[in-house]
Amino acid sequence: MNDKAKPRRIQILRDTVALRIAAGEVIDRPFSVVRELIDNAVDCGAGNIDLYVEGGGIERIRVVDNGSGMSLEDLKKCYLPHATSKISEMEDLESLKTLGFRGEALSSIGACSRLEIISSETGADAGRLVVSNGALRDLSPYKGNKGTIVDVSGLFHAMPARKKFLKRPSAEAAACKKVFIDKVLPFCEISFRYFQDGAMKLFFPVSSLKERVINAYPGILNKDLTREMESSTEDFSVRIIAADPSVNRKDRRYIQLFVNNRRINDFSLLQAVEYGFSEFLPGGTYPVAFVFIKIKPSLIDVNIHPAKKEVKI
Repeated sequence: MNDKAKPRRIQILRDTVALRIAAGEVIDRPFSVVRELIDNAVDCGAGNIDLYVEGGGIERIRVVDNGSGMSLEDLKKCYLPHATSKISEMEDLESLKTLGFRGEALSSIGACSRLEIISSETGADAGRLVVSNGALRDLSPYKGNKGTIVDVSGLFHAMPARKKFLKRPSAEAAACKKVFIDKVLPFCEISFRYFQDGAMKLFFPVSSLKERVINAYPGILNKDLTREMESSTEDFSVRIIAADPSVNRKDRRYIQLFVNNRRINDFSLLQAVEYGFSEFLPGGTYPVAFVFIKIKPSLIDVNIHPAKKEVKI
């Protein structure tokens, strides 16, 4: 009999293999690491968050925050699959206020890189965790400031099939920067800094929402030609930071939608923004508009995809 015709027996994948396969859905490029780590830093109540990217994030990504930190006991669990402090039951999704909740980020990152975390709840005693390719290498007491430092290096070094599809470091760095800006826009009460290959490239101090958006896109927006509009009901609120109709674009790139502080893709909302501006714009042009929607968690479903770029309202 031809070998190709032989039936293949069902087998249970080893934990390490299953973890790497699952990790590929959550972490596909360096910007995915940036997305997940900044979400965690915001969720822990940080007032200052710094992102360091080296070699396009392929060599190293480092996030430093001054949030609540973790105990040694929490460090012991945080890299395991489905480990989360955000929810404990399915019903918790109906009152979800955090960016993360799936318990996949750190386990996925640890499965495809060298992951080091130093964290302290008090600013006195700290803990240090080192995970490489999903395996625990070190967990020990340490010294550190209050907050957390997450250091990710050698991304996909043990997954050559994934690594060979990464783009040039400059392109990967640009993607990391874009995700960073997406993340900083809604959180104007937090100070953010972005460092690339040792040099600080972006600084966002605490500011108003309008100032934060203008600072993120200085070549597009200025304060004299930027307006802020706001409306609310019992169940939701909308804030729009928009350029004067004289400032328009040839594509939709600067129509950006945020729901409960997440940048999302939603064609129906996009069309609604276009329609609202259509009578004020020349044909074939699009507005510059940043739409921030806050809606009751019970009225949306964010558990569509690990990247949380889609929601059902």
